[in-house]
Amino acid sequence: MNTFFLRKGQPHLLFSLALFSLLIAVSSCEDSGIVGSDLVDEPPSINSDTVDIPLTEGIPITAFSGNENYFSAGWYNDNSFGEQQITGMVNPSLSRQGINDIEVDAKGYLKLHIEEVYGDQNATASFDLVEIGRRWRAPAWRHDSIPELTNNVVASFDITDQDSLEIPLSDEWFGRYVESFNTTAARDSLYRQEMFGLALVPKNQAKIISFGSGNTELIIDNQETSEDDDENGEDDEEPGIYTQFMRATAYSVNREFIPPQGQNTALYNTFENTLRLSFDATEEFIGSKNVSRAELVLYEDTLALQNLPAGHTRPEAKALYVYLLDENETERAVLKDPSYEMLREEEDNSFRLNLTSYINSNLAGTMDERDLYVIVRSNDGRIIPTFIQNETSEDRKPRIIITSVNPEK
Repeated sequence: MNTFFLRKGQPHLLFSLALFSLLIAVSSCEDSGIVGSDLVDEPPSINSDTVDIPLTEGIPITAFSGNENYFSAGWYNDNSFGEQQITGMVNPSLSRQGINDIEVDAKGYLKLHIEEVYGDQNATASFDLVEIGRRWRAPAWRHDSIPELTNNVVASFDITDQDSLEIPLSDEWFGRYVESFNTTAARDSLYRQEMFGLALVPKNQAKIISFGSGNTELIIDNQETSEDDDENGEDDEEPGIYTQFMRATAYSVNREFIPPQGQNTALYNTFENTLRLSFDATEEFIGSKNVSRAELVLYEDTLALQNLPAGHTRPEAKALYVYLLDENETERAVLKDPSYEMLREEEDNSFRLNLTSYINSNLAGTMDERDLYVIVRSNDGRIIPTFIQNETSEDRKPRIIITSVNPEK
């Protein structure tokens, strides 16, 4: 317990302290004249609204399929997406790197590296390797282009469950390749004019296979021998193995039909069918001009995808690409990079995109007349389809979730 003492003769000090404390208490109860004391208001209200996109439509767009990371070949009838036949195309290079001449008795092989399988994993896919009869340019090759083939079957082969394979090429075709290679004058020009590569043509309905373009090689077994004799006086054979990469790869798609649009829209990474989202990003449509966040949400129709037989697989759409295109751009092959990427949310099988910048730029200035076109990521030479629910869906329509600030409340 603390005890305070006042000396005799100092009562005026106690009175002064009490009077000072009383003045402070009174002044704190009165309105203060301090600057800024009357500027404290309630924070603005935060609103969250869902705006359904009123118009979606499946739109085919031309795209190129040459010289991508992959090329595909095969034949498969998908219960959801229908029958599709894919013809792959390769054209070996004619490089002298590491080798000057090819021997007359050399052998040639086409090496394929399998990256992805779409269809019956347990089935055997059969192919003919057919000579192409006309020059083609990979950078200008479209997925709906039709290759001109000869009757010359260079090889036949099967694919079951292996990761890679080497296909022996006919002596006739490889002999002409050797002749072009060993020609000293204008050999590359001669090769371009007379040999146009090979097509992987599916022979049976089983599956579609995607091959790595960078891992596809023409292997040259030059059958070289050394003069070194072993102790028994016999020659040791040491074959000289050389590889040629592909100067061009591509594929062509022969698809029976695109699934009709119901409550979902078929999407492909090949641009064969895109999802067009059409809306005007105006204050009337959005419901506010003070948007703090706008999130585009698309839902995959997982129920429509769950009808594959046992042992069959379909490549998964792990993300979507969004392109901003005007009407003229959709009438020619799309060369530009995507404007946005929509990442997948596994919890509700949705794809989401922060569209705040796009919405606010439209609200603040000139309206962007371009529509949003969505494909499966990405047009890389594989075949990847999916279904996205459209505006006719009951509870999973394409939508934009708007978070806005109301400064008046």
